[in-house]
Amino acid sequence: MKFKILLISILTLVILGVAGNYRWEYRESDEVFSYKYDRWAKQLWAEFTPEIGTNDIIDIPLVYGDKLTTEGLEPYLMKMGVSGEIVKIWVHRTRLSDVYIGALIANTAMIVLICLNIIIGKKR
Repeated sequence: MKFKILLISILTLVILGVAGNYRWEYRESDEVFSYKYDRWAKQLWAEFTPEIGTNDIIDIPLVYGDKLTTEGLEPYLMKMGVSGEIVKIWVHRTRLSDVYIGALIANTAMIVLICLNIIIGKKR
């Protein structure tokens, strides 16, 4: 029975790994913006890298349209920030990530506990 649960847990871990790699589809980029599509949330995102030379990358959900410009960035963020649309999208993305990480942690803990149980059982 322990080996069946261990096998199922390992298989689930492999499936979670594949699902994690499948999540993001990276699309075209320009000097300031890199675009990626979140397949789980079905949402297009723009990674904004400021020209100042900092390493701070800001993810911005694209609700209306599929491109951003540096001139249109601030009005877009003001409009979306006032409507609260960005917050809803961020919360949805964060929840998906939290569920995924929680499943990974729980599954890894299950594998470790079963392996320890098998090792301790063989020593007795």
